[in-house]
Amino acid sequence: QILRFEVSDAMAPWNAGRWRFETNLDGAAVTPENGPDVDLSTDIGTLAMLVFGQITATEAARMGRVEVHDQRALARWDSALRTKYRPFCPDHF
Repeated sequence: QILRFEVSDAMAPWNAGRWRFETNLDGAAVTPENGPDVDLSTDIGTLAMLVFGQITATEAARMGRVEVHDQRALARWDSALRTKYRPFCPDHF
């Protein structure tokens, strides 16, 4: 699957930009994206929640945490970033 996104990061502005996240059975890779089209835009905190399976892209869109540029992409994001179990931290740190 190929997911394209734009991220903002106020604490580490060098992370900001457009990125391409490609997954397959052999692994995953994130590379800078130079194209004009991205699936969604979000901040780094929301991106972390998506990557670690805390929320789905569809949930993030409903919460207003992502700006969706291609509604069809939400299903791809949900599928590519699905985890078997949601994260759980009993220490609450």
